[in-house]
Amino acid sequence: MCPKHQKRYILYCTDCRVTLCHGCWSKKHSKHATNDLLEEVQSRKQKLKENITAREENLKNYREEVDKGFQMFESESSSSIDEMRESREFWIKEMNFFFDKLEGAMVSKLAEEKERKDIFESAVDKLLQRINATKTMCDFLAPDDMEAVSKHEDEINKVALESLRVKHDVSYFENKRFIPVSGGELKTAKRKVVSEMGSLGKYKQE
Repeated sequence: MCPKHQKRYILYCTDCRVTLCHGCWSKKHSKHATNDLLEEVQSRKQKLKENITAREENLKNYREEVDKGFQMFESESSSSIDEMRESREFWIKEMNFFFDKLEGAMVSKLAEEKERKDIFESAVDKLLQRINATKTMCDFLAPDDMEAVSKHEDEINKVALESLRVKHDVSYFENKRFIPVSGGELKTAKRKVVSEMGSLGKYKQE
């Protein structure tokens, strides 16, 4: 209801971006571009829903991409850990501390990445909760409630902005290929062991 003319809002001025009653239109906005208020709200509401859906799909895709990246990292880390354990059994007991240190670093790094993934998951869940809340409220908006539509548009735009920060972790996990113990490092360690134990005549350097 227009407080100035005591009439219902029926139009939306696209030039001034305000709702109008017939009195407002005839006094100041008759030469401006206007749309029927109900049509404008419905159009904006539809675009809002499309924006909500797009943001929701983006976040779900981000999660899938991070899951794939993390699974690959986890698989490579597990293979590297298994290889290191097998190598340790082949080498001398006196060097166990060396392998324990490497294993601890790998397990710690894997735990660190898992924690980072959990933080990512939590951030995505919170954004999805905000999207779902907005989606639910959007279905109950009054047909001429432009203020509420604008409020929800702002909320979804904020979610879109925060999603960009979340996407940084997607790239991080996509490119994550950390293997603490490489084949070269293992050979170097083996040569060191053989060199140190050579005086005992127990090992032959390859």
